[in-house]
Amino acid sequence: MTSLNEEIYYSHLLNLDLNAELKQLTNHRFDDCVTVLRIHLMCEQMLVAWICATKNDPNHFNNQKHKPTFSEKLKLASRLGFPEPIEEAFSIINDQRNNFAHDIKFKSIDAGFIHKLTAIVSGFNGRGFDPETISVMKSNGVKYAVNCAHTPDSFKLCIIYFSIQMKISFSVSPSNKLSEGGSKTAVITIAL
Repeated sequence: MTSLNEEIYYSHLLNLDLNAELKQLTNHRFDDCVTVLRIHLMCEQMLVAWICATKNDPNHFNNQKHKPTFSEKLKLASRLGFPEPIEEAFSIINDQRNNFAHDIKFKSIDAGFIHKLTAIVSGFNGRGFDPETISVMKSNGVKYAVNCAHTPDSFKLCIIYFSIQMKISFSVSPSNKLSEGGSKTAVITIAL
């Protein structure tokens, strides 16, 4: 992996409070379109954090005349060592976002979208939890999980994003352990 400045990476993500965004998505009933669009934005911010951290420049994108697209940021992050399976997952999320953004008839998440994302993220050998091992118990006592038929696809996407976030965090900080309880781990676990 390319050398990455952890301080810049985490500072960027903490300033955006992606965990609060994820928590809002899981605590409210949003339609598939809103959830895909918000998760897409969260993925894009992870790419920005990765790029700024590998370039050791927290302001890398601030003074550019050309504002790169999601796809351009994904390609650049890939060249800078972004994990290939997560790159593939982000590309699929981008495709789904484009379906919602550019096709008025597109109303819900594709049937195979969640299954494909789950397989890709689970196949990434990074540390952290695979999507199938994460479940969320809501205050009403209902358990939500990727492999539960009653879990809305929008909620499943949030679980998959959380898994991605953890796996990226552990690839950025290989020595990070769940039991250490440091700020990097605590920030990630707030959404649960």
